[in-house]
Amino acid sequence: MSNCKRPFAIITLVLALLSFVFSLSPPTRAAPVVNDVGVGWQVPLPQGNHLYGVWGSYCNDVFAVGDCGTILHYDGTSWSGMGNSTTKHLYGVWGTSHSDVFAVGDNGTILHYDGFAWSNMTNIDATDKPLWGVWGTFSDNVYAVGSGGTIVHYDGSIWSPVESGSTKTLRDIWGTSADDFFVTGWGGTILHCNSTHCTPMDSGIDKDINGVWGSSPDNVYAVGGSGFIVHYDGTSWTPTNVGDDVWMYDVWGSSADDVFATAGQGKHILHYDGNEEGTWAAMNSSDTTTHVSGIWGSGPDDVFAVGDCGIIQHYDGTSWTLMTSRLIRNSANQMADLRAVHGTSSSDVFAVGAAGRQIMRYDGTSWQAQDCGSVQSFYDVWCNTSSDVYAVGANGMIFHYDGASWDQMSGPTTKTLTGVWGCLTNIFAVGLDGTVLHNDGSPGSDEWTEVNTGDERSLNAVWGTSANDVYAVGTYKGPLTSVILHYDGTGWTAMDTGLWYSMTDIWGTASDSIYVCGEGGTLLHYDGSDWTPIDTGTSRDFTAIWGSSDSDIFLLTDSASTEEDVLHYTGDEWRWEDAGTHHTLNDIWGTSATDVFAVGDSGTILHYLDRTIISVIPNHANQGETLNVVVTGSDFAGMTNISFGDGITVNSFTSTSTWIDANITIGAAAATGARDVTVEMPTGDVTLAGGFTVTGPPTITSVSPTFGRQGQTLDVVISGSNFAAATNITFGDGITVNYFVINDSSQITANITVAADAATVSRNVGVTTPGGTHTLVTGFLVASPEPTITTVSPPLGRAGLHAVRQHHRNALRGAGERQLRCRDRCQQCRGERLHQHNSGREYRPRRRTRVKGCHRLDTGRHGYTYGRLHRRPGGSVNNLRQPRPGESGGESRCHYHWPLFPGRHGRELRGRNNGDRVHQHQLNRDNGQHHCWRRCHPGNKGRDSHHSHRHRHPGRWLHRVAACTDHNVGQPGQGQPG
Repeated sequence: MSNCKRPFAIITLVLALLSFVFSLSPPTRAAPVVNDVGVGWQVPLPQGNHLYGVWGSYCNDVFAVGDCGTILHYDGTSWSGMGNSTTKHLYGVWGTSHSDVFAVGDNGTILHYDGFAWSNMTNIDATDKPLWGVWGTFSDNVYAVGSGGTIVHYDGSIWSPVESGSTKTLRDIWGTSADDFFVTGWGGTILHCNSTHCTPMDSGIDKDINGVWGSSPDNVYAVGGSGFIVHYDGTSWTPTNVGDDVWMYDVWGSSADDVFATAGQGKHILHYDGNEEGTWAAMNSSDTTTHVSGIWGSGPDDVFAVGDCGIIQHYDGTSWTLMTSRLIRNSANQMADLRAVHGTSSSDVFAVGAAGRQIMRYDGTSWQAQDCGSVQSFYDVWCNTSSDVYAVGANGMIFHYDGASWDQMSGPTTKTLTGVWGCLTNIFAVGLDGTVLHNDGSPGSDEWTEVNTGDERSLNAVWGTSANDVYAVGTYKGPLTSVILHYDGTGWTAMDTGLWYSMTDIWGTASDSIYVCGEGGTLLHYDGSDWTPIDTGTSRDFTAIWGSSDSDIFLLTDSASTEEDVLHYTGDEWRWEDAGTHHTLNDIWGTSATDVFAVGDSGTILHYLDRTIISVIPNHANQGETLNVVVTGSDFAGMTNISFGDGITVNSFTSTSTWIDANITIGAAAATGARDVTVEMPTGDVTLAGGFTVTGPPTITSVSPTFGRQGQTLDVVISGSNFAAATNITFGDGITVNYFVINDSSQITANITVAADAATVSRNVGVTTPGGTHTLVTGFLVASPEPTITTVSPPLGRAGLHAVRQHHRNALRGAGERQLRCRDRCQQCRGERLHQHNSGREYRPRRRTRVKGCHRLDTGRHGYTYGRLHRRPGGSVNNLRQPRPGESGGESRCHYHWPLFPGRHGRELRGRNNGDRVHQHQLNRDNGQHHCWRRCHPGNKGRDSHHSHRHRHPGRWLHRVAACTDHNVGQPGQGQPG
């Protein structure tokens, strides 16, 4: 999505804020959409149930809800299903964050998502009425509205009824604060509410109002039936008609000048751009044939719309794009109903229906459309081999597939054909008004002959055990009983059932075990002699029947009338199961008890999965913790127990055929590590190896890097164990944890910022999980900023000379600060020994101070020191001066010291013009800075040579020597710093 592609700094800021405010960790994602009886959606994707509501915390964290307990989640890349504990239709969704989301629906259903799993929140004091909308200000101040004027409030602990003052169905809720929110409903109802009561408002219309949203307290929009949009300006509501044929469901905007409304027929998404005329314009959506029910966005270029048949659309600020894939449409671009399915194996399956020229084929991986060239509807398909397939339909249409292409065959009738079945070289087709056709099935045969059965009752299905044992069933037509025809190889005869119901389908395992289903819950069994009714305990109409054996039979029903739409016989009982769709399923076929396909209205294709555990949410917890765990999978109906291994007690559980909600307690001494999750069944247990992990308190073993500098932002990797459910990371005062990512149970990457004034000391690093907190003592050090070089002096050096000046900064004196000191050492300088002086004290004239150093001296003579002045015998105590032009001086030694004159004390020193060397050394500690001066002077013998800098400071003389210099004879200015 466009506005998800933002600079990393912005994403970092958002994550940091979320982590700080909500103490969040990334949420755990659920498995693909799998519903009851282990059925997974294959067409369309991600699923095909109607969707009614959509909401997100961010562009890559979006939730959509709909029929049959459908909850989808978008992670910025793809949509996936989320397991939950309800099959009720869900109509509204809203939350405060990705770990605090509410969904509401039929029968007072309220679900809550905590970042790991959905759980049912409904309590006895709430309601059993359908709930249509949900909204709040914080996690402890949430409202849901529904039928009969229902408003319920959640205070962070329980849901309680709130008096609305209305008996109308309330469809939506939105507000700006806990004391300013609006509720809309049928009959033009608009309520203005605060935390204590609701006041009716005059909407100006009497039409149903389905959705409400605003950008501010004085800019609110409400939408509903008969094309009306009403606007509130803070004082009154004003209606606008955008078209009588438009029924609107929801409204949302990113600002006052960017508002979207969803609609049904014709105009599917309307947009208002803030124009003065108040005109709403129809947008070119990616789907124009289905109703769009819900809308939400994270910004003007990131908008999601959901609707019928699982349609999900996305708007990027320029155009709408369809996110739902594998849609089956008819020639009018409408969602097409599928009516029949058959195949030769689990990787070679065909489905046909009202899609006309599109015949769907499954290759074991995906469904692909094959173009047969016809626009007529198909009603049945039968496969002899993968290269010998027949499809029949409207107007006597018969098509044959030879493995390469579909070709239409010539037939003797224009009557609609509803069923086809064959046995090697004998193919039978049946249809309206008692039509029966036969083909000998020989290669290249295009000849179909019509057979006169003597019965004009319309036939719906045909099936047999051999070419000489074929049955056809059909529609009841009084005064005759239910029609069942039998072919014995010579002719067709009617069989007496004694019933007056239409029969819809037939299937069997042998000539003495045949089943026929029909209207009013009719199920008959033929034992080779008589037809006997079977009591299924229902009066619902059956649409199709198929089984893998006499102890494994499936019956499909009209799912529009109830949530449970599959009646399954397990050998000892008939039980209702939910296929997870509100669409009517029209046909069923499979290769085994664990490989079954069902097709239905709106292009629905479902696949029955083998009994299995798909996911455990959450899949880990800490020692001593009590929690609810949702186990999803297939064929759990009849399960007797669930276990998580030694040390874990299952306190209670509830289940359907596809999920188990278990409350467990992990012992404080339970062994840590992965363990198996086992669902115990009468017909055999099913186990997910390593499906649940027990973790202990976290343990930190290392931190890398181990230090950070003041003012620095950096990533720190914390290694250890039991980090999977980490909720908090700490580094002590002065360090902010912007966000952290749990790489796995043994590693966390934390992004931190060290304050510029953070104390430069070691501090502890802590990791907190539900199992406890572990601290690594002195695990991280705050260091000063890196040294900065501001100047280099001198900026150059002469060839052959060794510059030895060192200048250190960031060494301020004071308590707790590190002081840099010059060390006594000897270094080489052009073959001579370098003399370095370091006094720990300031210079004070007339005071004897010891000078430490390394000296290479002639004839064993060592100089004496007085006030750090060095001189030779015979030198006078006068002002020092620079060499005069033409003078020579110096010698090869670095330092030559002369003893003091007896009894004489001088403040200054002057060398004579006789080749003597005079050096004055001073350690400058002024202003808390230390300078180490290292010096070597080769001079020319016989000349007075002097090189020094003298700086006058109050109370003392300071002297610096900058670099080794070369004194040349007769050149004025030589001997200055090089």
